[in-house]
Amino acid sequence: MASFKDEIKTDRFENEQQMLVLNIIYTADWLEQKLAKVLGRHKLTHPQFNIMMMLRLSFDKPLSVNEIKERVLFKQTDVSRMIDRLVEKGYISRELCPDNRRKMDVRISRTGINLLKKVRPEIREEFESFFKEKITEEEALAAIRIIDKMRS
Repeated sequence: MASFKDEIKTDRFENEQQMLVLNIIYTADWLEQKLAKVLGRHKLTHPQFNIMMMLRLSFDKPLSVNEIKERVLFKQTDVSRMIDRLVEKGYISRELCPDNRRKMDVRISRTGINLLKKVRPEIREEFESFFKEKITEEEALAAIRIIDKMRS
């Protein structure tokens, strides 16, 4: 892969920090495209996959719509509509909370779990081999620290 400057065909930046921010945005889009390719084979979007993984990782404990909204990676996502679509596909279920009738319990279905069992290895294969060839664990940890520092 070419350098960021070569990819966008410019080396004119106000400073190194601006170049870093633009490079992160560019790289995030590139990673998103790789992920979309895998998810697209299963007719899933990244936000849908994110919600399904969140529900799977809740270990059979249902989550409310508000809990999902708080945890979702994509803050612009219309979570209610996304949940509707996943319910229609049979990947998740939504039912009234027995303890609070104003709250909806959302949980992943057996069909959703089975789909994740197919999708997750494909995603792992797509990304792990790439990263193992190019980025050491130490470099990955350093990048995580820098990105976390940016958001703090």
